[in-house]
Parts: sequence; structure tokens; C-alpha cells
Amino acid sequence: MVPEGFEKLSMDDGSATSSAPVRTYATGAQAPDHVANEEGVRVVEVHHHHYRDGAVGIENPADLEVANTAPASHIAASQQREPNFFEGFWEYVNSAAGKVKEDAMVAMDASRPWSDFFAFSNWSFPLPGETANRIAQNFDYFKVNYGLIAASCAGFFVIINTVSLAIFGVISYAVGNKLKKLYDEDPTYQSNRGRVIAWSVLGFLGFMLTGIGPSMLTGTSLATLVCTLHCLGYRLESLHASPSSSPTTA
Repeated sequence: MVPEGFEKLSMDDGSATSSAPVRTYATGAQAPDHVANEEGVRVVEVHHHHYRDGAVGIENPADLEVANTAPASHIAASQQREPNFFEGFWEYVNSAAGKVKEDAMVAMDASRPWSDFFAFSNWSFPLPGETANRIAQNFDYFKVNYGLIAASCAGFFVIINTVSLAIFGVISYAVGNKLKKLYDEDPTYQSNRGRVIAWSVLGFLGFMLTGIGPSMLTGTSLATLVCTLHCLGYRLESLHASPSSSPTTA
């Protein structure tokens, strides 16, 4: 009886070989050195009329290089093994941190010079009737800077609550992982609508009850106040009229 994961080959004279591990090659193929030097492994040539397609699923023997003698069930199990909760959570944290870093670098490259943003010599009270126009102009010109300030303030108030951030990270990963599985089962969520709503509500409660939601709201409110004062007090015309921002002429 041939054990699972082994291949019994017949010789030209009809006799059977032993059931040792075999690395099979098509006629004329050269076995790699690392295979030929393995102990307990027989390197044989497979003629077309003796070739049997076992668990590897290769139809053309000429295209066969190395036949894997490991059981197909073991290969499938190793390929389909999902990471445990802690491995998945650590991967989730690293992915989120990398995404935040990448977005921050892109935003910094797209922002206006901070020396212009904090040029207090360009500050003045708005004249009557120009408040709305000044706010619109400043927001359009410094919108990326304002976004970075808002993100920094919100992130600061979240990071100082380290325990709450860790708890919410675990909750958000668990909820997101569950919603992903429900999506894989039914992308339309028709059959799992109730469970989708329940897990979404659980994620929102975790966002608020851990203190992450209020912390982000506090940071965003502070950033809104700072950016509003900057929009009101900054005179963009003074920046455009300054010699440093004017194009040089030959």
C-alpha cells in the first residue's frame, strides 16, 4: 500500500519501484542540484506512457519541473490558515499606522508654507462687509493646513487617552473583522442585515463609551476655533503683495 503523499511508479519492465519520496521530472529534464543532493529522495525520469497525474494536477508532463509529494490537504490547510486574533490585530495596527503616516506625508507636501501661515505681520481686523469674503479666501488657500491642524488636535487628545485608545482599537478590529466576514458571506447584506446593524451599533457604542469619540470632538472643536480665528484675522492680500511672494523679474 502506498502511503498518502507518495507516488508509486512502474518501470519499463512492469515491475514496481519502492514507495520512497520521489521528485519526478519529464524525460530530458535536468534535476536541480539541491534536489539531486537530498538524502532519501530518488530523482527519476517520467516517460509519457508511464506518467500518472496524481495530486499535482499537471496535464502536460513536458511542463512538469518538480512534483510536490506533500498531501494536497496539508498544502490547502497551510495556505488557508488565518492569523489568530492577536496576529490579526497587530497587522491591523501596523497597517493603520502606515496609512496615517503616508497620508500625513502627502498632506504636508500639499500644504502651504507654514512660515506664511504664521506670518503675524499679515494679520488685521476685517473691514465691515469683507468678513465672509476673507474667510472664504483664507479657507480656500490654507485648507490643507487647516486640515492638518484639525487632525493634529484630534490625534493629540486621542493619544493622551492611551488606555481608551487600546480598548477601542481592539473593539474596532473585532467589529471590522466580523463585518468583513458578513460581507464575504453576502456582499448585499440582505441575509445578514440584522447582524450588520447590531455590530455597527456595537462599534459606535465602543467609539463613544471608551472616550475616543468625545476626545476627537474636543480636539476638533479646538481646531475649529483656531482655524476660524485665523480665517478672520489673516489678510491674504498682504501675503500676495509682499516682495518675498512676488515673482522676481530679470
